[in-house]
Amino acid sequence: MLPIPLGVLYPSLFAISAAPEILVQEAFLEGHWNILFRRHLSAAEDANRLMLLRSLPGALSEAPVSAAWQLHPSGEFTVNSAYRALFQGPELGWTAPLWKAPLPLSIRIFVWQLLRDRLPSGAEVAKRNGPCDGLCPLCGTLETCAHIMFSCSAAQALWCFVREALGPAWGAQELGEFLQSQAYRAGGGRRLFWLVFAAISWSLWNVRNKMVIEKVYPSRVSDPVFSFLAFLQQWSPLVRQRDRATFDSSMRALRTAAIPLSAPTSPAQAS
Repeated sequence: MLPIPLGVLYPSLFAISAAPEILVQEAFLEGHWNILFRRHLSAAEDANRLMLLRSLPGALSEAPVSAAWQLHPSGEFTVNSAYRALFQGPELGWTAPLWKAPLPLSIRIFVWQLLRDRLPSGAEVAKRNGPCDGLCPLCGTLETCAHIMFSCSAAQALWCFVREALGPAWGAQELGEFLQSQAYRAGGGRRLFWLVFAAISWSLWNVRNKMVIEKVYPSRVSDPVFSFLAFLQQWSPLVRQRDRATFDSSMRALRTAAIPLSAPTSPAQAS
């Protein structure tokens, strides 16, 4: 059992101590206790001082106290054990590889917030009486993170493009089910999965913020697609050398699928 600090036992004396941070060993000089106060003591405070002096020899002879971190078997502090104690939600095993993905740290944190449903979507802002009606500016329905990333018309267009370019495995309707089926890929496939998924999510979040904050709407349905490709290209230097061939192959497939979208719209088509 840890000893109770003297400052807790004698709070009134501690409050007027001239050196509140002094150690017990430092207060014992040449066989005498040297404890100074900022003012003269009242009768009650002097009585407490005498009780304090009687307790000091025992405090001086106490053996050094060692602290143990009870949240880890080793007794040593770890960030992981502290996080598990603070976060009381269910374990999501597929979040661990996210922190090793070839992404900027700020993007990893963004995706982690998305996985924990901690992004300030319209529904969350409205719940906290923020300056919005909580509705998607494109669809007019409740704007949750799931809506922004999967149900919104901008999201559906981008996911459709990725599915056509990279295969049916990229068909996504719901976050948890999609990650359970995709995030356990082995080796480089898993690392590149997180890269592509982060680029999709970050592109959709930027499109959403431009509409909600800047009141700037996409001029074309393909705008989220080219934003997605731009982020992939921007983050490509982070890809490991052993994953480079797979990444380059995926980028070629995505660029090829994007060629028809980059063609200018003719006046006849516009009308």
